[in-house]
Amino acid sequence: MASVPPKDGLESMDVTPTVVGTSSGTEDEIITIAKEIFMFVKKNRSNTSDEVNTKLMEQVNEKYPDFCHTFQIIIRWMVMMGQFHPNALRLYLKKFKAELCSAFPTMRDYLHGQVDYIIFLQKELNPRWNKRAIEQYRKKLIDAMDEDHDNFENAKEEAAAEIKRDEEHETNKRRQEIYEHLVKLKLERSAPKA
Repeated sequence: MASVPPKDGLESMDVTPTVVGTSSGTEDEIITIAKEIFMFVKKNRSNTSDEVNTKLMEQVNEKYPDFCHTFQIIIRWMVMMGQFHPNALRLYLKKFKAELCSAFPTMRDYLHGQVDYIIFLQKELNPRWNKRAIEQYRKKLIDAMDEDHDNFENAKEEAAAEIKRDEEHETNKRRQEIYEHLVKLKLERSAPKA
C-alpha cells in the first residue's frame, strides 16, 4: 500500500507496509491509525515552535514507528504543518496500492510519489483550487524535493570522499610506522654486539 524509500544504487526495498504490527494493513486500519496519530499531534503541536514540533516528531516516531517509517510524508505534514485529511490518505493509498507492486525504482521517484499525498491533501483542504494552481504547486514541491535530494546526495558524496581520504591517510600512516619499526629492528640486529 505504501512504500519505504528505495536506496539508489541498491535493490529496491520491500514495499509491504508494517502498520498495525502485521505485514499488511487495510486502508481503514491505516486511516484509523492516522486519525489517532493526528489527534495526538493536535493536542501536542505548537504553531510557533519548530523545537517543540521536532520533539513531537520524535515522540510520534517512538509511539508509532511502523507507521512513521512507512508513511513519512504524512507524519511530517501532520506534525510540521498541522494538516491531515483522511480522504487524502485514502486517495493516496488507492493510487499506490496498484503501483507499488514494483516499488519506486529510485529515491527521486519515491520523492515524487510523496508529492501526490500533499496534492491530495491540499485538494481536500482547498476544494476550490484550480488545475493550474495545483500543477504550479506540484512543480514547486517537486523542484524543492529534487533540490533537497541533490543537496543530500552531494553531501553524501563529499562525506564518502572525505572518509576515503581519511582511510588512505591512516593506511599510509600505518604503513610508514610498520616500515620505520622494521628499519629499527634491522638496525638493532645488524649493530655490532659488545
